[in-house]
Amino acid sequence: MTDSAAPYTFRIPADPEYLHAVGRAFYNFAYMEWGIVYGIARLRNRPLWEVPVHEPGTTVAAALERAIKSTKLRLSPALRTELRGIARRFRKAVTERNNLLHANPFTDEGGAQRLGGKGHRKWRTEDVLRAAEDFEALSLDVGRVLGGEITKLPP
Repeated sequence: MTDSAAPYTFRIPADPEYLHAVGRAFYNFAYMEWGIVYGIARLRNRPLWEVPVHEPGTTVAAALERAIKSTKLRLSPALRTELRGIARRFRKAVTERNNLLHANPFTDEGGAQRLGGKGHRKWRTEDVLRAAEDFEALSLDVGRVLGGEITKLPP
């Protein structure tokens, strides 16, 4: 931002709706990942500074899998199965987020600026929003299970 009173005008072309979708996807992922980290702390009965707070998603996923296996909480078989499902979905979400994060800008047909990724994948607005919705759905499940059901278990 410059010191003048006039707002800065970005010169790199981008569709505001598209940028909003990209921002929503990254925010939803971060929100969901924080729920996972918090859940790891609960499963391990450790403070947050002893779990992978500022680590890559693959590290967080591995920590979640270890926490599910080694928790001292008395998990029912159904709850343990649900937690494993969350861990699998989280690994897939990490891959999807990384594909979007490491995508490169390109000019699509009609001149729209978009991100393109691995395997010539085009991240259209609806694709980005679908990822954002998937991250949100997982976040809600994480909150219900790791933020709700786990807290009801005796230590």
